[in-house]
Formats: sequence, C-alpha cells, structure tokens
Amino acid sequence: MQRVTGLALLVAMLLAAGASAQVWEVTGSLNSGRSYHGVVLLHDGRVLAAGGRTPTAQHTSSAELFDRRTGIWKATSSMNSPRLYISPVQLLGTQSLVIGGATASESYVSTCELFDALTETWTYTGSMTCRRNSAVPILLPNGEVLIVGGYGRCPLDGGTGDLAETELYNPQNGTWRLTGTMSAGRVGHTVTLLKDGTGVLVVGGRHESAEQTAELYNITTGQWRLVATPTAPHRYHTAGLLHNGLVLVAAGVTGPPYDGRVELYNVTSNTWIITGLMPQNPRQYYSMEILDDGRAIVIGGETILSVGFESLPHVQVYNATTGQWEYTAFLHVARATILNSVKFPDGSVMIVGGLGNDSPDELASCEVYYTGTAPTRTASATASWTQSATVTRTATASATASPTPSCFPCVTEDDDVPTDQKQVITAVVLIFAIVLAAAVAVFFIRRKQQKKSANNDEARPLLSSQADSVATSVQTAT
Repeated sequence: MQRVTGLALLVAMLLAAGASAQVWEVTGSLNSGRSYHGVVLLHDGRVLAAGGRTPTAQHTSSAELFDRRTGIWKATSSMNSPRLYISPVQLLGTQSLVIGGATASESYVSTCELFDALTETWTYTGSMTCRRNSAVPILLPNGEVLIVGGYGRCPLDGGTGDLAETELYNPQNGTWRLTGTMSAGRVGHTVTLLKDGTGVLVVGGRHESAEQTAELYNITTGQWRLVATPTAPHRYHTAGLLHNGLVLVAAGVTGPPYDGRVELYNVTSNTWIITGLMPQNPRQYYSMEILDDGRAIVIGGETILSVGFESLPHVQVYNATTGQWEYTAFLHVARATILNSVKFPDGSVMIVGGLGNDSPDELASCEVYYTGTAPTRTASATASWTQSATVTRTATASATASPTPSCFPCVTEDDDVPTDQKQVITAVVLIFAIVLAAAVAVFFIRRKQQKKSANNDEARPLLSSQADSVATSVQTAT
C-alpha cells in the first residue's frame, strides 16, 4: 500500500513540477493595443514598443517603455512620423533605430528615426536610398546595420515590389549606403548572422523565385551569393542561430506540400538537413527566440483557414539534441506577432501585443516566459483562450501596404482541435489514468487486508472452543 501511495504522490509531484518549470506570466499591459509595431530591448533592460496600428489609429507615432522592476508600461515621446511595418534594431550604444515602414499617405517610406533611451527623445537620421516597409534589419559586429529586402520602390530599377537591394547604416555619421544586391526581391524572409560573424544568411521570402532559395552576404566584401537550395520553400517563417552553429529555419508557409518542414543549414558543408516537423501548419507571423539552454522557442502565430486567419496560443520548443519539437505552456492569449518578442539577459522571453481573435484585434496584453520559477509579482491581468470556430479576421490586406500575400492555401482538414492540444489532452488523460489505477489498487489492497483481519477474528473463537473440548476430554479420560 505504501508503494502504491508513493507512486500516486510521485505522479502528482511530477505533474506539478512540469507545470511550474515552464510558465507564461501575464505582465503589465500596453496603454494601447498594438499590431504591426516594433519592439526593441534597450541597453538598460527596458523594452521599447513603437508605432504600428492601434484600435483608434491605422498608423500611430506613439511609443511606450516597459520597466521589468515594476511590470508597468509608461508612455514616452512619440516618433516624428506615424508608421507601421517598421524595422527596429538596437544599436551598440544608447540609441535604437527605426527604419522605414508605411505611413497614412505613403505605403513605403525611406525615412528613419533614432530613439535615445537617456533623453527619451526621437530625432530623424539619414534616409535610405530605397523606400521600403517590412524589411529585416540586423546589427553587424562592426556596429553597422544591414537592412534586407522589404516591399517598396528603389530608384535603381524604378519598379515597385519586393526589393532585392540591401543597404548599410553607419551610426557614426547617420548615413546609408547601398551594398550588394540579392538575386531576387524578398518579403517575409529571415536574416541570420552566422556564428563566426563573417556572414549573414537570408532564406526564402514571398517573391516567387526566392521562396526556395537562400543567399549568403559576405560582410567583408559586401557581396551576395546563392548557397545550397533549401528542401522546401519558406515565407513568413522564422530562423535562429543554434548554439552548435547551425541555422534553424522553421516552417512558415511552406509548400506545397504544407507539412511544417523544418530545416538546418550547415554553413561549413553548405548543406540542408531536414529535422523534426513543426505542428500546426500552415502557420505564419510567429516569433522565435533561442533559449539559454540551446532550445529554440516558437511563439503564437496565425493559422490560415478557408475563411481567413486565426491567431494561435501554441508554443513549442525545438530540442537541438533530439531534433524534435516539444510542447510547453500555452500563451494566455492567442496572438500573431511580427518581430514582437525580446529575450532578457536572465533568459526569459517577452511577447508584446500583436493580433488577437477578438474585435478590436490589436492586443495590449503582454506575457513573459520563464523556464524556471516565475516571479511572485501579481499579474496585472488575466486571460484565457479557447479555440474559436468563427474567424473574425479576414484576408483583405493590400499588397502595397501589407507584407501579407494576396493568396494563401486553405486548410481543408478538420482542425477544430490543434495537434499539440490533442497531445496535451492525451498526456493529461494518461496521468489521470495512472493516478486512478493507483487509487483502485490502494482500495483493493485495503479491502483484502480488512477481509483477512475479519477471518482471523472469526477463527479465534472456534479455535478456543476446540481447545476447551480437547481439555475436557483429557480430564474425563483421566
């Protein structure tokens, strides 16, 4: 009985430990819901959220700062120009750079602004040669910023569309200069700095000829070259540099077939390796961060349905050792995000705003992911998620103002319950079955012991009577 009771206790302890080891904590909310905004981790540990779309403004210039010590967002000075689809990046010093985007009057702009964290002020800096939105920036080891692709217009070719031109920003003099041109224009691509710091890998993108290609930028020469072809096309995916130096490229809108294809790029051998499939596909607009333990975490996103889009609460982590995806705690609020996550120095990850499923769909809520024990600070808000059969957001975005493609493949299979949710439910049922079996075993063991005890009690009077009879017989014989 003690062994069975101990088993039940062990199962309960393991369940509790699993629930507390990896958790999402709802933290302070933005002062206004935001989508298509920019998020940057500042040099002092605060988080800057700027621009985007709010429930009251299609384009906003407002900005906010988050302080982890208080868990509160506060308004700061606004940008000089309202814009969304911006490209933010933290520079080596106290300044952050916001690049391009779309304004109320222009679908793509070349202007850029600097935010100084010390003075909390915005100032214009040099403008790019090309006007672009939805471009992807990356900070190079020398302190310059490389901006790659996007949608817009460049005077070099005079056309409008997905851009192949790339530019470099020099923070010392605040100017931009053109650098190498990619083989094809790209939107919805990924940009990853290699481990040795000598090159930048670009994968996929919306352009028809680019979806299943990858290119490498040589920082020294400023030139691009095509590398080995990925095994599947990718757009609106994510990518990250693993601790082993391989680049993980995770799904996105892949295909056909839309199988959640995940690949690893080995720059040394110039080869692609297929690894574990990512569930819940087709899927786009999600965030990725590399955790301190070497795993990659993929957060939220939206799935593509026949009648529109639905934001997701799903969170998975990729284990580089096993090459498989593992399920972790779901978000409190389903959300789709674009470059809206930051990783803090302590290893925790924050997701800021995004697109939800309710109207208005711009989210103000924020959440922090902990792989250890979460702080005891009381959350400022609570929320829950349930899979909705009705999609409130439809695919009506304009190609000139949005990076969303004009056509997505439809999900035709029954997807009322997500695959990872099914597995979570299966695990819970299994644990419940184990605990129930342990309880039943305890019940029958006790029942058997009680029955045995009762039989012993009934046997004692009979034995005593037999002993008395034998004694009487002996006396008579004597």
